[in-house]
Amino acid sequence: MRLNDQMEQSVQSTVISTGTVEQSTALASNWEALNQLENQLALVQASYYTIGSVLVAGCAAGAPFSAWALLTFPPIAALLDRNEKLTVIMQAMAALLNEFGDNILCIPRIQIGEKVPIDLFVKLSCCNLIFAFRTRRDAKVIYSEKNELLTLRTKRGGLQKWKPDPLTELSSWQRWVRDNRNLLGLSSRESRLPTARVLVLTGATMLDESNENLQVLTDDQKFLWIRKNGTTALIRSNQVMAFTKAYFNQERKKLDAK
Repeated sequence: MRLNDQMEQSVQSTVISTGTVEQSTALASNWEALNQLENQLALVQASYYTIGSVLVAGCAAGAPFSAWALLTFPPIAALLDRNEKLTVIMQAMAALLNEFGDNILCIPRIQIGEKVPIDLFVKLSCCNLIFAFRTRRDAKVIYSEKNELLTLRTKRGGLQKWKPDPLTELSSWQRWVRDNRNLLGLSSRESRLPTARVLVLTGATMLDESNENLQVLTDDQKFLWIRKNGTTALIRSNQVMAFTKAYFNQERKKLDAK
């Protein structure tokens, strides 16, 4: 077996072993779920270093890998993406739990069959929120109202459709939550509460300035809202707390006014 084939086999076996962790994790919420995410993150990081050691050993033995090739090597890139996603979900959860205490339910990484897991479901007394955390490296995100499409503008100036469409994913997640409320411990009333679908941009991915006209007041703050198969908010990862509080306050005021 050639050296590169041996490295590939070793790397793939490591990735496969890390991929089974989330499938076997029991449904948990709040601090228990946060502890489970910490364990998953530690395993991902350990796998990253293991793969890195394999590749470095291969380089020392004469395999043709550059520093950039190491970072963009598919298993390495996948682990880096998983590391970033788990980190931002954990940061968001910790901030929300510290802010709302016993008055919030946070359930991360909800498996829904073969589909992409729900990144984070949040229940408050007067509303629910469903978060999708996504990164597209250093691209800028633009929403085309005419075509109802999210597009990505790269540094080179090119435009491409965002596939798979996270707006469609969020819409399907909301339907799943409504149809499977018992699995989440929701009553019929709680499943019918106003629900915000939230697309959170992480890493270097940014919003393009061209969509400022889509910003709408939520409580006393402006956020970008997209209307496609319902309504989805588009925010940066450092806005998760501000958005959650603003949406909660808005829905609480509506409820109090009834």
